[in-house]
Amino acid sequence: MLPFILTIFAITLLRLPINAYQTFILVINSVMLRMNLKILILMLLPLVHMLFLLLLLPVGLIVTLGYFVGYTIRCVYCGDNWLQSFKDFPDGIKTYWNSHVAFVRDAIGMYGDPSGIPYNWDGNKYGLSFGLEKMLSCTILTLFGGVSSILFTVLMMTIKWIPLSFDSLYFLFNAYFEQNSFENIITFLPFFLLGIAFLLAMNPIVYIAIIVVVVFTALFRCPFIGIRENGIKYGFIECFNILKRLDNSTTLENGYLKLKILGAHTEYSYQTKVCNESSLVKQKTNEIINQYDERDGDVVCYWDLFIPKCTEMCAYLLRKQWIEKDDIKTGDHSAIQAITTVAVLNILVDSIRNDDGKYDDVVMCGSAVIATKNTRPKDDNIINYFWPLFMDIKDILKNNPDLIEHKNVDIMTAYISSCMLNKPMKLKSFLRKIKDNNFEGNEVVVTSLRELSSSLLIVKPMIDRLNLIFTA
Repeated sequence: MLPFILTIFAITLLRLPINAYQTFILVINSVMLRMNLKILILMLLPLVHMLFLLLLLPVGLIVTLGYFVGYTIRCVYCGDNWLQSFKDFPDGIKTYWNSHVAFVRDAIGMYGDPSGIPYNWDGNKYGLSFGLEKMLSCTILTLFGGVSSILFTVLMMTIKWIPLSFDSLYFLFNAYFEQNSFENIITFLPFFLLGIAFLLAMNPIVYIAIIVVVVFTALFRCPFIGIRENGIKYGFIECFNILKRLDNSTTLENGYLKLKILGAHTEYSYQTKVCNESSLVKQKTNEIINQYDERDGDVVCYWDLFIPKCTEMCAYLLRKQWIEKDDIKTGDHSAIQAITTVAVLNILVDSIRNDDGKYDDVVMCGSAVIATKNTRPKDDNIINYFWPLFMDIKDILKNNPDLIEHKNVDIMTAYISSCMLNKPMKLKSFLRKIKDNNFEGNEVVVTSLRELSSSLLIVKPMIDRLNLIFTA
């Protein structure tokens, strides 16, 4: 048992810097979190990692001691090799190591895109308002959660501990004296006495561990729920919910002595209300986005204007035989990325040629629709994220007139199309004959466009419209 828990602790120490680094980078890069929430999470992350490390020894000691003692007793009862648990030692260590690796892999896989954009991001951003009222509510709920959870948990567990201890001893005595023969009772007497000693030794450890877990849960959950639900009363109610869960989990329904202090009261639930409000907000937001802003002929929903440009570039690349129709039909990711990237390039080139020296204009649909810094929707977080990236690439093209010449745009289009795994012969032939006098500038623009396009293809508005490119 002791080598196992020490090895587990050593693995945790070894993985701690890796896990901490990955979670910190994840929070810093994420576009879903506003700055105030990022700061709060970054302040809490060291506490969370250290808390996990501190709880590992007592919790791990309880779990491993119970497992090894119980497994050994079971093997002796069944006549199996009681050293079998130690043969499984390497598998247990490997499983624990893989759980740490999986934590980082799954978190990075879902939220760890280098751009900070999670797959299928719908533009929602989460943050806190640090007004005086919120700060006061958060402080009150933190103090209330900590103090009340300590008092009520100690009171509840003190009242229930004797019945719970009698329940455990009852099961132990019952299992021991229900054996079929007197010989078995005599033979297993040492294990019976060892079980009693084990229960008595673990009683204070389990008692303290339960109090620590409940208190830390209340410290985090009460202010979190109060802020999330935008009401201090929900933070108070969450403390009751935590105590109710503790009461239910420490009431043995099949035990000899049953004691439920909080009775049959159910937890207060607010999840239905939250989901309904969220769906109504999303529905209203979609209605607003899908409307046209009639001021100056500007259109709010730019996503529906970007897809026709993508289909136009798809047809253009098919005519030049720089992409294959089968790649489009099968939804080849490299082909879709090439089409999207070329569409962005052409929008920026058209914008420079039609903006009359205005750096903050993006021209779409020929010259019919012009998006400017002032007319673009300010409440769309996705457009707010991509707008500076568009402007940075536009500045590079604007400051290098040679880059937007028709011949050079074809060269950049060929470079972009070359990202496909199966390059058509026409494209290979064109790439071999290129005489690129603007190689460095083209490389910077193409690299930036590819990064921007990769981010575009994982946001929800674009994912929802990709089938329009396939079927055009």
